[in-house]
Amino acid sequence: MSSQSGSVWQRAVIDRVEGALAVLLVGSAEEELTVPLAVLPFGAAPGDWLKVRLEGGKFQEAQLDLSETQQRRRRIRSKLDDLLDQRRRERR
Repeated sequence: MSSQSGSVWQRAVIDRVEGALAVLLVGSAEEELTVPLAVLPFGAAPGDWLKVRLEGGKFQEAQLDLSETQQRRRRIRSKLDDLLDQRRRERR
Protein backbone atom coordinates (compact mmCIF):
# COMPACT_ATOMS: atom_id res chain seq x y z
CA MET A 1 0.00 0.00 0.00
CA SER A 2 1.08 3.60 -0.30
CA SER A 3 3.06 5.71 2.08
CA GLN A 4 2.69 9.40 2.81
CA SER A 5 4.80 11.58 5.10
CA GLY A 6 6.40 8.61 6.92
CA SER A 7 3.19 6.67 7.35
CA VAL A 8 2.52 3.32 5.69
CA TRP A 9 -0.81 1.66 4.99
CA GLN A 10 -0.81 -2.13 5.13
CA ARG A 11 -3.38 -4.90 5.16
CA ALA A 12 -3.90 -6.76 8.41
CA VAL A 13 -6.24 -9.41 9.70
CA ILE A 14 -7.58 -9.60 13.24
CA ASP A 15 -6.14 -12.92 14.40
CA ARG A 16 -7.67 -13.01 17.84
CA VAL A 17 -8.95 -10.95 20.77
CA GLU A 18 -7.45 -11.40 24.22
CA GLY A 19 -9.49 -9.47 26.72
CA ALA A 20 -9.33 -5.79 25.75
CA LEU A 21 -6.53 -6.38 23.22
CA ALA A 22 -6.64 -7.39 19.56
CA VAL A 23 -3.77 -9.27 17.92
CA LEU A 24 -3.32 -8.28 14.29
CA LEU A 25 -1.25 -10.08 11.65
CA VAL A 26 0.17 -7.28 9.53
CA GLY A 27 1.44 -7.42 5.96
CA SER A 28 2.60 -10.37 3.92
CA ALA A 29 5.03 -11.35 6.69
CA GLU A 30 2.08 -11.53 9.11
CA GLU A 31 3.94 -9.69 11.84
CA GLU A 32 2.00 -9.69 15.11
CA LEU A 33 0.86 -6.32 16.38
CA THR A 34 -1.17 -6.02 19.59
CA VAL A 35 -3.44 -3.01 19.92
CA PRO A 36 -6.30 -2.04 22.24
CA LEU A 37 -9.57 -3.38 20.85
CA ALA A 38 -11.09 0.06 21.45
CA VAL A 39 -8.92 1.68 18.73
CA LEU A 40 -10.31 -0.62 16.01
CA PRO A 41 -13.48 0.19 14.06
CA PHE A 42 -16.70 -0.59 15.91
CA GLY A 43 -17.78 -4.18 15.40
CA ALA A 44 -14.38 -5.40 14.19
CA ALA A 45 -13.91 -9.07 15.05
CA PRO A 46 -11.45 -11.93 14.53
CA GLY A 47 -11.20 -12.80 10.85
CA ASP A 48 -11.96 -9.26 9.69
CA TRP A 49 -9.45 -7.61 7.36
CA LEU A 50 -8.29 -4.07 7.94
CA LYS A 51 -6.23 -1.38 6.31
CA VAL A 52 -3.92 -0.15 9.06
CA ARG A 53 -1.75 2.94 9.04
CA LEU A 54 1.59 2.61 10.77
CA GLU A 55 4.00 5.42 11.44
CA GLY A 56 7.49 4.48 12.53
CA GLY A 57 6.17 0.95 13.00
CA LYS A 58 3.53 2.16 15.47
CA PHE A 59 -0.21 1.78 14.97
CA GLN A 60 -2.01 5.01 14.07
CA GLU A 61 -5.44 4.03 12.71
CA ALA A 62 -7.44 1.28 11.05
CA GLN A 63 -10.27 0.99 8.56
CA LEU A 64 -12.37 -2.09 7.91
CA ASP A 65 -11.60 -3.64 4.52
CA LEU A 66 -14.99 -5.18 3.80
CA SER A 67 -14.18 -6.30 0.26
CA GLU A 68 -11.04 -8.15 1.38
CA THR A 69 -12.93 -9.73 4.29
CA GLN A 70 -15.72 -10.92 1.97
CA GLN A 71 -13.27 -12.22 -0.62
CA ARG A 72 -11.27 -14.19 1.97
CA ARG A 73 -14.42 -15.64 3.54
CA ARG A 74 -15.73 -16.75 0.12
CA ARG A 75 -12.38 -18.40 -0.61
CA ILE A 76 -12.36 -20.23 2.74
CA ARG A 77 -16.01 -21.25 2.28
CA SER A 78 -15.22 -22.64 -1.18
CA LYS A 79 -12.29 -24.66 0.14
CA LEU A 80 -14.39 -26.03 3.00
CA ASP A 81 -17.18 -27.00 0.58
CA ASP A 82 -14.63 -28.80 -1.62
CA LEU A 83 -13.30 -30.73 1.37
CA LEU A 84 -16.80 -31.69 2.52
CA ASP A 85 -17.72 -32.84 -1.00
CA GLN A 86 -14.55 -34.92 -1.17
CA ARG A 87 -15.31 -36.50 2.18
CA ARG A 88 -18.88 -37.35 1.11
CA ARG A 89 -17.58 -39.02 -2.07
CA GLU A 90 -15.07 -41.06 -0.05
CA ARG A 91 -17.83 -42.38 2.25
CA ARG A 92 -19.84 -43.79 -0.66
